Amino acid sequence: MFKAAPWTIFDEERSKRQWINAPSTFLDNPFIDQQQYRDQLASSCPNDPELLRAWLEGDWTVARGAYFATVLEESRNAVGPFKSIPESDQYKPGDIRRGEKWLTWIAHDFGSAAPSVTYLVGESPGAKVDGVFYPRDSLVLIDELAVVRRDNLNLGLNWNAATTAEAIVEFCEKWKVRPRGVADDAIFSRTGSSAGSISDEFSRKGVYFQPAKKADRITGWQKMKRLLADAGKPDVPGLYVSRECEYFWSTVPYLARDQKRVEDVDSSGPDHGADAARYGILRRNPNASFEPLRL
Repeated sequence: MFKAAPWTIFDEERSKRQWINAPSTFLDNPFIDQQQYRDQLASSCPNDPELLRAWLEGDWTVARGAYFATVLEESRNAVGPFKSIPESDQYKPGDIRRGEKWLTWIAHDFGSAAPSVTYLVGESPGAKVDGVFYPRDSLVLIDELAVVRRDNLNLGLNWNAATTAEAIVEFCEKWKVRPRGVADDAIFSRTGSSAGSISDEFSRKGVYFQPAKKADRITGWQKMKRLLADAGKPDVPGLYVSRECEYFWSTVPYLARDQKRVEDVDSSGPDHGADAARYGILRRNPNASFEPLRL
C-alpha cells in the first residue's frame, strides 16, 4: 500500500507486476444518502474516534489504541520516494547552524536475533522536494535498511556487526552519503573481550556512530509524536517518512502501549524501527569528532 501514493502506478518487486492503490469511501457513491450513511457510521462507534475515522476516510491503517494512532497518518506523514538527496552537507559534530543545504545522517538500532534497522535521515533547510515543501528543521526518513525476517517482523537474520556494517556501507554508497550517524547507546558498552564494543566492530568496517541522546524513552516518544502531528503544517517542522521505509510502515502504526506504563511503547513488540527513528530525532551534537573516514 505504501509503495506509492493513491492512484499512482508502481512496480511490485515480488509479483513483477504493476499495481495501483485506488481508495474510495461512501462519498464516492452518488446513489446513497451520504449524510444519513455518515450519521449511521457515527452512531455505531460513539466512543471510538479512530474506528470512525477508518470508516469515514477508508484509512484501514488505523490501529485502535495504538501508541501513535492519533498522530500518524499516511496522508500527512507518508511522502513519495526521494529520487536523490538535494544538495546536502553531511552532519558534522559541533554544528550549531548550517546554511541552506540539507543535513544528512544515519540512525541505527542494532540487532542480531532481533531486527537491525537503519534510517537515512535528512533535515530540511526549508525547501521543496518534488513539489512537497518541508519547513525548516523538518526531518525525513529518506530510506531504510531493515535486516528482518519477512515472516516475523520481530526477528532478525542473526547478522553480526561486521556483516551489518558492510550492508550499511553499501546502503550509504547508494545515496552518496558517508556512513556516520547515531545509534543505540548499548552498542558502545565494552564486552570485556579483545574485540571491544559493537561500535568498535562497526568502526573497523568504516561505519562510525555516536551514542544517540537516548534520555528516557518517553521524552523521545513525545518529541517523535509532536513532529508526526505537525507534519503538513507550513510553518513548523514535522516528521515525514518515505514510502520506501516498508518496515516503518509495517510496524510503527500498530505498536501498542505498555500496559504498565501507558506513556511508553510496549517493547515486546516490533519497536526496532521506532527506536531507530527516535535515535535519529534525538541525535546530539557533541564536540568530539568522528574517526577519519575510510571511503
